[in-house]
Amino acid sequence: MINFFRRIRRNLADDNKPLKYMRYAIGEILLVVIGILIALQINNWNEERKDAQKGIKVLEELANNIEYNIENIEKYIRKAERFNEYSDYVIKVLERDIPYSDSLDNVLNSALLNLDDFHFSDVAYESLKNMGSDYIQDDVLKNEIVKLFDESFPEMLKMFSWSSTSAEIEYIDRNFFPVSGNNNLILKPYDFDVQMNDTYFLSMIHKRKIQRNFFNTRMRVVLEESQIVLQLIKEKLQNQ
Repeated sequence: MINFFRRIRRNLADDNKPLKYMRYAIGEILLVVIGILIALQINNWNEERKDAQKGIKVLEELANNIEYNIENIEKYIRKAERFNEYSDYVIKVLERDIPYSDSLDNVLNSALLNLDDFHFSDVAYESLKNMGSDYIQDDVLKNEIVKLFDESFPEMLKMFSWSSTSAEIEYIDRNFFPVSGNNNLILKPYDFDVQMNDTYFLSMIHKRKIQRNFFNTRMRVVLEESQIVLQLIKEKLQNQ
């Protein structure tokens, strides 16, 4: 190997071509450097493409979650409005001393109880937090998603903890008993005549109606916010 380089050096010296060799060596070095830079750039492009694909997948999953939540909110609003109609009917029965009948059972049950079985899906958002929110490059969209899932949905769920006080639960347990009806349990009064003359019971029915109206007002705000975020996500996906 040493003899090989000695021959190259001797040939260069004999041919008086050291400058040409140096240019050749520098060119080779530049080619190697350029090759490395190109390889790094290709690798970066591949990583960016993978990140973009992950971002698209996360946005699609977020859109599915939000669509599910929108559907649930709309169902809740419709159900609460129907229960308020029952409340109005029970209030009319109480205030006009209309005799009790078995057909009043379901209406009374719906008028007396609050809706507290609302659930929202945040699986995709939890996945996004674990991955890192940088997969969503649009800062405006990112902030809207965070606000919706970290603030609006949790605050909405807190409302349901206000639905019944311990005194109200105790009152219901003392004056009503559960019976089977329409594939679920309903509450039936031990003595409806007592309830008809109980101002506390009437005030509970009024309170439930006020609560549902308040909940629905807040639900509609979150519903509109969800629809806006969903539209932003869909527009972002269309532009990918």
